[in-house]
Amino acid sequence: MEQFFKKSVSDSLVSLLWKKSEGNPLFLEQLSLHLVDNNMIVSDGEFLVLKKTEYEIPSNIDRLIVSRLDSLSAITRDGIQKASVIGKEFEIVLLKSLLKDKKLKVVLSEGEKNKIISLLSNQTAFFRHILLHEIAYKMQFENTLVRLHGRIARLYETLFSENLLPYYETLYHHYKKSKNSKKYIYYLKKTIEKDIKGYSNENALTLIEELLNEKISSADRCDYSLKKGEILRHIGRYESALELYRKLLKRKTNLETAAKLRKGAGEAYWAMGKYIEALREYDRALELYSKMRDEMGKAEIFEKKGMVFYNKGDYKKASEEFKNGLHHAKKSKDRTASILSNLGLVLYRQGEYDKAMSFYQRSLKNAESTDNLNDQALFLLRIGLIHFEKQNYKSALDCYFKALDMNSRIGNRRNEGVTLGNIGTVYNDMGESFKALEYLQRALKIDREINNLDNESIVLGNLANIYAVKGDYMMSLTYYMEALEVDRKIGSKWSEAIDLGNIGQMYKLQKNYSLSDKNFKLCIGIIREMNARYPLSHFLLQRAQLQKDMNNLSLSLKLAEESLDIAKELKKEKMILNAEALIKSLKKKNSKNKQP
Repeated sequence: MEQFFKKSVSDSLVSLLWKKSEGNPLFLEQLSLHLVDNNMIVSDGEFLVLKKTEYEIPSNIDRLIVSRLDSLSAITRDGIQKASVIGKEFEIVLLKSLLKDKKLKVVLSEGEKNKIISLLSNQTAFFRHILLHEIAYKMQFENTLVRLHGRIARLYETLFSENLLPYYETLYHHYKKSKNSKKYIYYLKKTIEKDIKGYSNENALTLIEELLNEKISSADRCDYSLKKGEILRHIGRYESALELYRKLLKRKTNLETAAKLRKGAGEAYWAMGKYIEALREYDRALELYSKMRDEMGKAEIFEKKGMVFYNKGDYKKASEEFKNGLHHAKKSKDRTASILSNLGLVLYRQGEYDKAMSFYQRSLKNAESTDNLNDQALFLLRIGLIHFEKQNYKSALDCYFKALDMNSRIGNRRNEGVTLGNIGTVYNDMGESFKALEYLQRALKIDREINNLDNESIVLGNLANIYAVKGDYMMSLTYYMEALEVDRKIGSKWSEAIDLGNIGQMYKLQKNYSLSDKNFKLCIGIIREMNARYPLSHFLLQRAQLQKDMNNLSLSLKLAEESLDIAKELKKEKMILNAEALIKSLKKKNSKNKQP
């Protein structure tokens, strides 16, 4: 208070002001100004005191602010009220257009002096508190506000005609308030498109709901309903997206819209790991695109079906679907690049890393040329996987952190969770278990929030790996069992095989050889069917080591030699060394057993 009045203040005055304002800084400031303006503060020689103790001090902040605004000169009060219609923060050039030059100087000077507004620069000013803005706005008649909002909107269009993009939301707000429904709807759509492009997903959803509540054409209603579904999927709200699609499918729609709805439902089911349901919806979409003779539509559905089979571990079927997609995508550079990238995934899983990298880099270059952040993040994620498999950890992390930043910026929670999990996996391989646990737990939290069963399984498996390294085999086995349950629920053969192999390893460490071998055999059987070469080499070696511990030396040697052949084919140095060491040990033990 002494800083405000620039003089010592009596305890009684401080107590009175604090009691009346209840410690609210705005109320305290405005109350002090009110008393000064009404000459109610005087000096008793040493301290400032209240001139009349019986003076009725306003006890309501709204009343006080109205009183403060009413005490301004007519020119300033009018200017402040017009500024409040522009917004809490306002461009001075707009206020200048609403007032004459001389009036503008008076309004800015007196408004700042009376602590109603503050100048940010010679271009922008703002109300010092939201209540000051709101009350100045509410003091005006409704018809005055309608007229001013319309005038301000037109000023924005005139003054900033060269680039209206930053003002779309402002324009839709002012035209709405001016009751100009045509312009309001036009700028509302512009704002939605801007938010979608800028990945302001929650704001876009809110605005789409607002638009759908207005009287718009059936074509617009359909288009923006589809956009709503796409955003819901993008941010991981799959059940909400499916509910919307089911509701829209009950209405009478044309073939194109029905196909898009079926495709959207398929994508939601795929993201949730419900592959049977996803394939059902994709097949229905394919029938519709076939009826329309829509080649690009068919190419996209074949690609999406390929991804389902890829996730199920059926690489042969996945390749067939991708090749079908390429056949129909001949005229689309983007679609062809996308399908080639997904073919790269199949090659990656089969150990053809250089070929896969070639596909990924071509796809990334194409995504960069179109500034598609979503695809860039996806292809960076896949390139990172190749670097990880080659044990180029720094390069893998560089790719993953770039992908994480992009996914966070665009709000793609599914891929954000996947990327976090991959970062955790790299740190685990580097021996930094603390960092690995941090990123994996972050990934698991997102996966469970959005019901991403596919990635949840992977993260659970990686958490189990870390606890295994720490020697906590029971905790590790618990996580593997949880992962296996999820895998069987979603029908992912690849993940099921990996978890079975890891469960076999946990039982081996606990010296439960019978259960260990049972799980290894189940794992290897699935992997052979998929022709996944690297994991086959890995788990053959694991089972070979188990058979050695069980003293089944002949079977152990046979498994180890098969593992070595695959490792040499894939040039996996660490695997080669481990297999050679085991084979050498087995042959030495065999020769000792043969001695008389």
